[in-house]
Amino acid sequence: MSAPATPAAALLCGLVFLFKPAQMFEANAAFPYFGLAQMALVLVPAFLVAFGTMAWLASRGGPRVQRAVAALLGGLALAAWTNATFVPSPGGSLDGRAPLAFDEARAALNLALCAGLAGGGATLAWRFPVAARRFFVALFAVLFAQAVWIAAADEHPWRAEGAAQRLAGLSAEKNVLVILLDSFQSDFFDEMLKREPELARTFEGFTYFSNAVGPAPTTYLALPAIHSGTLYRESDALRDTYRRGVVEGSFMTQLARSGYDAMLVNPLLTYCPADVLCDHQGTLVHGRLKSLAQAAAFLVDLAVFRIVPEALKPAVYNEGAWMASRALADEVVVTSNGVLDLMAGSMHIEGRRPVARFLHLFSTHAPTSLDAGCQPVKGPWTRGTAIAQDRCALTKVNAVLRRLQELGIYDRTAIAILADHGTGLQGRHPTAWIWGDYASPLLLVKPFGARGELAHSARVVGLTDLAASLCTWTADCRMESGSDLAHDSGKPPSYPFFLYYWRHEYWLARSVPIAARYEVRGPPRDSSSWNRLSQ
Repeated sequence: MSAPATPAAALLCGLVFLFKPAQMFEANAAFPYFGLAQMALVLVPAFLVAFGTMAWLASRGGPRVQRAVAALLGGLALAAWTNATFVPSPGGSLDGRAPLAFDEARAALNLALCAGLAGGGATLAWRFPVAARRFFVALFAVLFAQAVWIAAADEHPWRAEGAAQRLAGLSAEKNVLVILLDSFQSDFFDEMLKREPELARTFEGFTYFSNAVGPAPTTYLALPAIHSGTLYRESDALRDTYRRGVVEGSFMTQLARSGYDAMLVNPLLTYCPADVLCDHQGTLVHGRLKSLAQAAAFLVDLAVFRIVPEALKPAVYNEGAWMASRALADEVVVTSNGVLDLMAGSMHIEGRRPVARFLHLFSTHAPTSLDAGCQPVKGPWTRGTAIAQDRCALTKVNAVLRRLQELGIYDRTAIAILADHGTGLQGRHPTAWIWGDYASPLLLVKPFGARGELAHSARVVGLTDLAASLCTWTADCRMESGSDLAHDSGKPPSYPFFLYYWRHEYWLARSVPIAARYEVRGPPRDSSSWNRLSQ
């Protein structure tokens, strides 16, 4: 064979750019915005370039050199496939909140295993070159068929170019603007106001609810409650809750059916409210091609993370910034801020048709990416770094509010600025009851026509009231549950909280295991406000 290293080179490059990315996609199919077939427009050319380069380099030299290179690549391919397929990765959540779990003893053992596999595979490929090449060709064919099958079975739609102009087009008569800043804890805003009292002036007409109660410690059970007041039923699959509470029951769906131009940015797990245009922040800010390349690069990052020995995994993970995807586009935090920049910079009056916009942004989510002045920074996710990053996000939000005033539609716009949950990062006097911080999301609201200084309300309210409030203010939709945030009903507060420890496999499970169910009857950070309910 004139190029004996070709099968091993094809397998090695295929593992990085095709096969492991496809397997990682299949295991996490609910999360990517683009489908695998669309991402293949980037992955396949990347594979061909890498494979062509490696095969050409491996064909240099005489027959003995080529045979040696083929054996070396064969050993590496065998070690990569075995480590990625049969050796589990270290535990821990890859969310940027904490350093990657790393055990030096386990890493050393894994490194020895990979070295042994590579050495043994290289030896076998040297002694039995024909059999080795046939094995690599057969394995390539099997993995390629699997990847094609995964792409063919994928139900993701083909994504179009981002509707940036539509996002920034508002109504001269009536607008609803919801900005969800993921993980923005309520008392962070308190601390900012104490440091910068002048910040309050940028929220004219708003009411800040310092004792807002969220229903869950993570986004997954909180989002349906925000959209429609829908609470999780413990016998339900989470997918059913999203179909009921987001796809079918969202206030955005009702507004769209009432004639609103309704658009949502960053639908969670691709569950989009019916009759609403949903778009992704990457396509809006960077364009579809660059966003697609970043999504494909993230799959490559995950693939390389699985392939390499554990000693090299922290370098690939890069504290949540990852290796390849970061080189192609801004971090998620920066891109979310870019949505606000885009809206503030391009905002214009499109016509008289009412408009609804829901921006679910990660400007305030781990990992640490920006300081208070919106400059890049690295470091652990702590209360201090979280508050600084949140302050940067508010600068972007303030620019949107100023633009609304410049266009003369501030009074004609109902606005909610909120979070879905807190971060659990406590202040100088931490308590044992950390769930009070998780249950304390930011909540700022401004009904139509509201003016005056920022009002501070200690009234206990819930995120489950938001959809009902927006429907009441617009008079164009109706929710079955929830109260108007603008008016105190006088009823004793009582809001649910579902305590659970999230794992990604729960999305596909028959139900989410709830560790405890509570009723919150007072300020959420006060443990005496919590009443545990029977399961």
